[in-house]
Amino acid sequence: MTQKEPRIVAPDRLRTFYCAMLEAVKVPRNDAEIVADCLLVADLRGVDSHGILHLDGYVRAIRDGWINARPDVRLIHETPTTAVMESDGGLGQIACVKAMEISISKAKEGTFGSVVIRNSTHSGSLAYYPLMAAEAGLISYMVTGGVEGIGGSVFAYGIPAGRRDPIILDSVLSHARPSLMRTMAQRGDRIPPGWALDSNGLPTEDPKDALKGSLAPIGGYKGHDLSMIGAVFTGVLSGGRRRFPDTGGITAKPNLRQAYGMTNQNHFMFALNPGSFMPIDVFEARIAELIDEVKACPPIPGVEVLLPGEPQARTKLKRLKDGVPVSPAVWDELSELRKQLDVKAWLE
Repeated sequence: MTQKEPRIVAPDRLRTFYCAMLEAVKVPRNDAEIVADCLLVADLRGVDSHGILHLDGYVRAIRDGWINARPDVRLIHETPTTAVMESDGGLGQIACVKAMEISISKAKEGTFGSVVIRNSTHSGSLAYYPLMAAEAGLISYMVTGGVEGIGGSVFAYGIPAGRRDPIILDSVLSHARPSLMRTMAQRGDRIPPGWALDSNGLPTEDPKDALKGSLAPIGGYKGHDLSMIGAVFTGVLSGGRRRFPDTGGITAKPNLRQAYGMTNQNHFMFALNPGSFMPIDVFEARIAELIDEVKACPPIPGVEVLLPGEPQARTKLKRLKDGVPVSPAVWDELSELRKQLDVKAWLE
């Protein structure tokens, strides 16, 4: 009988499995732990499109030479408040964590720290990086851009809120992300009208057709225009490649997106110290007032007023206790890949 219901996996078992699979394709232990933590945070927060769903693609892409398992991640230019980082075609999480650490350090020393990353790959759920800054008491922003179309449409903000959960906005300037389309395609779901176009430029409600076509921007031309602004921060300021060349280089495969749902990407982030504008206790009190005002707004009957990131914070508490659901399709996919790589760790 085919397994229909999701399997529930303990978070620590998931993290161990992530590390084992990445190390099996020669990712150094420290880097594997960074990527595992990023994936696990997405799993715990209920962002299922950016957790375990990506592991198969990452591992296959590294194994087959599309992503650099041992990148030389390094700074190539730096000022007291900014830096440019070369990712060397490695997993995006490795460069992004280091870049946010640098941004935090610069903001702590002064007021502002910003890093732009070039020649990277998929960075996972962007919420992970503003969460780092919020834990350090800093306001932050991040935008990531691929090479398809304008390519600056995925962004995240983080606002520390003292003793309360930080305000975390992790969003995209389309109605959904490509990874959600892949998740919906696996589940056999239909997508709402107006979300996507097929390869012929016609509206579609089939996520498989959407993956071959394009996602429609929110707000029509306004969403498109904001994506262009994001591309300035990622594709222009980084100095990185905006398209894969036809030959050469680990990240230079022209059909990477078709093979693994990933593209060459550039990232931009900053951290801002609110203590440079006012005493921290005053800032936290004003944020608390804002939160209280928003939560006190009269909702539509039967609907709760929620803050950005609040549903994910609640899901994290539940999944830390009960475990993370893994779909049958992903379970079977990873079971087969694990056998191919002769990995002993498993999810049960």
